[in-house]
Amino acid sequence: MTLDKIKRLKNTFSTKKKSVLKGLKKNTLYAFDCLLITSHSNHFGEEQIKIMNEAQKYNTPVALLITKLEQAVDAEVKKEFKAQFKQDRNYHPSLNEYRPIVKETIEKLKLHAQSQPTIAQESRIFVISAQKFRDYLNSIEAEKWEYAVEDVLFSGEMPELIQHLIDETSRRRN
Repeated sequence: MTLDKIKRLKNTFSTKKKSVLKGLKKNTLYAFDCLLITSHSNHFGEEQIKIMNEAQKYNTPVALLITKLEQAVDAEVKKEFKAQFKQDRNYHPSLNEYRPIVKETIEKLKLHAQSQPTIAQESRIFVISAQKFRDYLNSIEAEKWEYAVEDVLFSGEMPELIQHLIDETSRRRN
């Protein structure tokens, strides 16, 4: 894709006056290997649903991303360990205590998103924390292994998302 084309796409999607869907149709929605639709909560809005439905008409795979996993986990941890935090403001749960909370939080967010009547049940939904994944990559690069284990846990389903994108791209191009 040329720089000119990228600039036109950016202008198409950055304006509030135009419909994003209209811009996608105009700019060859069918050509995408996979479309990522993000939400920082477990709710996808009307415009996002329209884009997803239009992409499916072109057989363009769609992955729904729920971001900011770390914030949802923090809220659950505060509820779960309320008594410990009252006793010690510096209390920090262990990784073994965090693991089930992260897993349950991911499942809860996905179930809520899937319960939206406009979300197709076959839609792939991933719950991620891009910030924690970046932290993980930085920890690996700096060989700070003690942080890497925690950061990969909190990145959520980022490894699964990357594998899904690789698989979809491979499938579409073969």
